[in-house]
Amino acid sequence: MEGVSPRHLQVLAATDFFTVELWTALGLIRYHVLFVIRVATREVQIAGIVPEPNERWMNQMARNLTDPWDGFLRSSRYLIHDRSTVFTEQFRQTLCQAKVEALRLPARSPNLNAFAERFVRTIREDCLDRLILFGEASLELAVREFVLHYNRERNHQSLDNKIIQPEFPQFPVEGDLRCRKRLGGLLRYYYREALEDANASFWTLRQRIRTFLREYQRPKISGPANWRYFMAFLHANLRLGIFGRERFHYWGLLLWTFFRRPTLFPLAVTLSIHGHHFRKTCRVPGL
Repeated sequence: MEGVSPRHLQVLAATDFFTVELWTALGLIRYHVLFVIRVATREVQIAGIVPEPNERWMNQMARNLTDPWDGFLRSSRYLIHDRSTVFTEQFRQTLCQAKVEALRLPARSPNLNAFAERFVRTIREDCLDRLILFGEASLELAVREFVLHYNRERNHQSLDNKIIQPEFPQFPVEGDLRCRKRLGGLLRYYYREALEDANASFWTLRQRIRTFLREYQRPKISGPANWRYFMAFLHANLRLGIFGRERFHYWGLLLWTFFRRPTLFPLAVTLSIHGHHFRKTCRVPGL
């Protein structure tokens, strides 16, 4: 915004609705999505999704947004909105009680709420117009995944191609190239995982498992052999021992267990598989 002090932008937010039509058991129904955007940082939060917003629902959204602990508007002083009738006087009074002043825009002036309008265009072109949604749950999933992508993975030209909430303080330039997919690959985020950090995590996991196996006393419980265990062992050897970046640590742990604690060999394989899935889960933000 030209002519606006950066200090003023830090306390300025904007809100608006956009509508989405989706298929339900009752046919095609139009849903309204209320969102809020911080003008200075472009960070977006979905306030609520409802078929028809009314005064009671809007008052509850105002209370949620101004919650003193985790409300999205707790650090804002002004909220821009259009002249829609859903932004009632009671809605503005609820904001005023939390020391957030509602600024109603003049009639027929969408350019005065340009950042909110641009977000609506972005989420439609990049996500919603490419999906056929069935039920409210599918809409909530699509919107939630896009907002995570928008805030944490998408570059913004108006911010000098920076990410609003970057995953790394400084992006690594070396390491394996990774791709994080959302909504079945509709949204993609490419990044490099620092090789040093990966090797350190593999080594730490290996040392922790060895310490546990060294002190662990296996209970005297026996059961019949199961072919699923054998197939899981072969799959682990293929995934972790051949194609995985942790293959040297994996085979080192298995050899140590085979010669030092052979009775705990199945447990070592199980813990290695658990560690692999744990690292995959931790690489996904928002979980």
